[in-house]
Amino acid sequence: MAAVDKALDCSSDRLQWRKIFDALVRLLQTKQTQLEDLVKETNLYEDRIKIQFDRWSSEVHLLQDQIFQEKPGDKNKESSEGKQKHAENGIKSIESINEEERRTKLLEYEIRKLKHAYEKLVSKNKSEVSALLSERDFVWNQYKKMESDYTALLKKKQTEVEKANEKIANLLTSMEHLQSSNNEKDEMIVKLEAKLDHKKSDHDKAEQAKEKLEELKASAEKLQSSNYEKDETIFKLKADLAKLEDGAIKGQKEISRLSKQLESLTSSRKILGTVTPVLNRCRMELSSHGTKSQQDRRVRNMVKKEPAGFQASAVSNNTGKESRGSKKRGVEARMSETPRLFSSTFKVPKLKNASPGIL
Repeated sequence: MAAVDKALDCSSDRLQWRKIFDALVRLLQTKQTQLEDLVKETNLYEDRIKIQFDRWSSEVHLLQDQIFQEKPGDKNKESSEGKQKHAENGIKSIESINEEERRTKLLEYEIRKLKHAYEKLVSKNKSEVSALLSERDFVWNQYKKMESDYTALLKKKQTEVEKANEKIANLLTSMEHLQSSNNEKDEMIVKLEAKLDHKKSDHDKAEQAKEKLEELKASAEKLQSSNYEKDETIFKLKADLAKLEDGAIKGQKEISRLSKQLESLTSSRKILGTVTPVLNRCRMELSSHGTKSQQDRRVRNMVKKEPAGFQASAVSNNTGKESRGSKKRGVEARMSETPRLFSSTFKVPKLKNASPGIL
């Protein structure tokens, strides 16, 4: 960065010196054109003055020749021509001479004036030329000084540029090393990311397996609890089954006992013959009321003269009806119809032995 800044400063200094040099060159060119114009003007004035001087000098020479020719004229001619012509010519010549003298004086005045202007112009031009020369020398010295300073600065900048180039080369080499190391690190990062992804996938699989294991454990616990519940229900059912089997055994005993009682009742049919009208009336009342419990009570009230064993069998039959199934209820229904069996056409019904399979 410092080398770049130095190079920029060098380029800016170079541009400034270039601008100054161009300005000085333009100034010298303008001064040179002014000098050339002044020289041209002085040359024109000199040529004009020379031409005018030559013309005036030629005219003076002509006039002098005429005067010289008129002075050594022939004396005989002068005497012969007469004094009048000579007088006239003298007057004319005097006038012409006076005119020529006046002209010469004017010409001399003009010449002196032109010489003075020329000298003034030459002095002015010399002063301007000397000023321009001094300015040129000053500018040239400044230019030489600037050039020397510029060369020294250029050498300094060149050395700085060389150092900066060396630093840049070192930086480029270090950047190449860094780039290569960065590439290696990128490759390592890619490999590590791939390993990390693989580990993540393995971790996810392990988590899934763990979740499945937890689910299996939960389901196993549920199954175990359900097995416990089923075992309890099985135990309860077995207990109920044992109770039912006991009840069935008791029912079989009751049935056998009732069959014996029926047999005893058939033998005592004559005794009950006197009671049949009363039983028929009771049967009609039982059919009008329609409830089995009332029938039992009425039968027990009406048949007080029957043996105590018959009453106990009826009570045990009523209690057995509430705890047995539908088939026992059919048996109890048939047993509830025992008052009809006291008729003359009474027959002993055939009873099936109750088994645990019925329950």
